Amino acid sequence: GGAGGKPLSAAQQMQLMMQQRVQQIQDEEDEAMGIAPSAASQRAQEQQLREQQEMQMRQQQERAREQQEAQQRQLEQQRAIEQQERERAERERRDREAAAMQEREKEQQKAQKQTLKQQLEQQQ
Repeated sequence: GGAGGKPLSAAQQMQLMMQQRVQQIQDEEDEAMGIAPSAASQRAQEQQLREQQEMQMRQQQERAREQQEAQQRQLEQQRAIEQQERERAERERRDREAAAMQEREKEQQKAQKQTLKQQLEQQQ
C-alpha cells in the first residue's frame, strides 16, 4: 500500500484491484520479454488514486461551503423581511398614535370653543 490516508471505498478498492491486475498482466508480459516488473507504475497508480480522493474531498467541501453560503443568504433575507415588517408595524403604530392625538386636539378645541361661547353668552 501507499502512505496512509482515508480507507478506500469499495469502488476504489475494485478500481485499484483492476489496475493492479492489469499491471500484473503487464508485468508478466514484460517479464516474459525480459523487462523487470515496475513497482514505479504501481506507486504512480496509488498516487493517482490518492489525488482522486483528494479531489473528491475538495469537491465535497466546496459543495458544503456553497450550501452554507446559500443558507446564510436565506437567513439574511429572512432577517431583512422581518426587519421591514417590524418597521412597517412601528410606522402604523405611530400613525395611529398621531391620528389619536389629532382627534384629542380637535375634541379639546371644540370644548374650548364651547367654553368660550358660554363665557361670551354670560358676558352679554
